[in-house]
Formats: sequence, structure tokens, C-alpha cells
Amino acid sequence: MTLIGVVMAGQALASHVVDHFGMVGFAAHPVTGGRIVGQVLIACGVLFVRLF
Repeated sequence: MTLIGVVMAGQALASHVVDHFGMVGFAAHPVTGGRIVGQVLIACGVLFVRLF
């Protein structure tokens, strides 16, 4: 279960980077506070699953 969470968090982080910098032909969209909070919540969820 932790591996799935880590993979999902990594994909979300990669999508934020691609979206922020407009890589591979996509239009650039700046990273907002809400997106950062969402990413942190995913990371906290993975941490909690790992600890408990």
C-alpha cells in the first residue's frame, strides 16, 4: 500500500513540475498554494500509512 502512495505522490509532483514550467509543449500554469497543500497532504497520508 505504501508503494502505491509513493508512486501516486511522485506522479503528482512530476505533473506539478511539468505544468509549472510548461514542459513538452504544454501551457505553463503556475503552482498555487492549493496545489502545494494537496501535495503535502498526499505526502502526510503516505507517512501515516507507513507509521501506523
